[in-house]
Amino acid sequence: WELALVLLRSMPELRVAPDTTSCNAAISACEKGQQWPAALSLFAAMQAERLEPDIIACNAAISACEKGFKRGLALSLLSEMERLGLDPDVISFNASISACEKGYRWAQALSLLPEMHQRRLRPSTITCNASISACEKGHQWVHALELLRAMQRQCLQPDLHSFNASISACEKGARWISALSLLAEVLDRGLLPDVISYNASISACESSQQWVRALELLDCMRFSNIRPSTITYNATISACEKGQQWTGALSLLEEMPRRDHISYNSAILACSRGLCWEWPLALLGDMAVRGLRPDVQACGRLLLEAEGRGMLGVEVELLSEVGRLLGNSGLDQEGRSAAASSAMTRILIVGFLDLLADKVARQQVSNSISSRLQAASGARIDMTSARFREDFSHQFRNKMAHN
Repeated sequence: WELALVLLRSMPELRVAPDTTSCNAAISACEKGQQWPAALSLFAAMQAERLEPDIIACNAAISACEKGFKRGLALSLLSEMERLGLDPDVISFNASISACEKGYRWAQALSLLPEMHQRRLRPSTITCNASISACEKGHQWVHALELLRAMQRQCLQPDLHSFNASISACEKGARWISALSLLAEVLDRGLLPDVISYNASISACESSQQWVRALELLDCMRFSNIRPSTITYNATISACEKGQQWTGALSLLEEMPRRDHISYNSAILACSRGLCWEWPLALLGDMAVRGLRPDVQACGRLLLEAEGRGMLGVEVELLSEVGRLLGNSGLDQEGRSAAASSAMTRILIVGFLDLLADKVARQQVSNSISSRLQAASGARIDMTSARFREDFSHQFRNKMAHN
């Protein structure tokens, strides 16, 4: 884009007057380079030089604003086209709807669809995908599914992006059955789900406490040679946590090539619900070795769980580990509010935190993590073999085998 601007500015020196075509090319270069200020500057300069922008210039300028997350400017340019005597085309509306989608304005995005109809413009797959994505970001799963079905009525073939956005919308709406139905439809249509498809589906199961389904989907990914991402594992571990399946959570944590603080926090909570109190300490120690900071609110929930079960001794040990990892500054007002238990407050007031922190040695805790994880993985194998006897898993494996 910089070279395009240099060439445009050098044209007068070469005794060549810039025209609409050369300006259009420069604006398009700025749009592709995601330089919306330069694109708008050129668009304004055209009018100052009495060069009337055409639809190519307008579309490029709108697209530049869309890529720059400037929804308001994109919609202003769409309105400006009418003043210039230009009729917006499908590209104009696609870029404007995408700008609304990036700006999390689903209602504005959908409001442009009737205007397209009034102008007798037929929406494209890009139009529908951008609209569905806008609904997904706005947690409007009903509208997303309506748009997906409208595509079929208009003889438009939904692509993988259409389904992924719709599945994600169902996930945000806690509609796990709808999400899995859409995933099955992807396979029925001969499309190949990708990691995004599975991540959204697993997250839908996680939010609805369907841990068995989440594990089945993870197995389907392996069967399809789709490499699970960190998001995949985190969602599945969280599903196990909600289903009180601490052995499954730990075996997944062991399997992960890269663990982050979300992975550990979910596993820690799973262990707290499973009454495996040695594990939170081991996991906290492993986090320290890896340079990860535990989530204060998650640790607060862990402490509340311990106190609720009358396990004061465990509380003291857990708090000392949290204090050692976070330092006193880590237990701020937000952390105290999240973990507002009488035992925790007493320890903080008395000032035992530093004294207790020395009782938990980082190396002792972290050295045992690998062996403990390996010991827990055996339970995961038995659980997996049992899951594969269910019809749901067989259906997905059969579908993948025929695609």
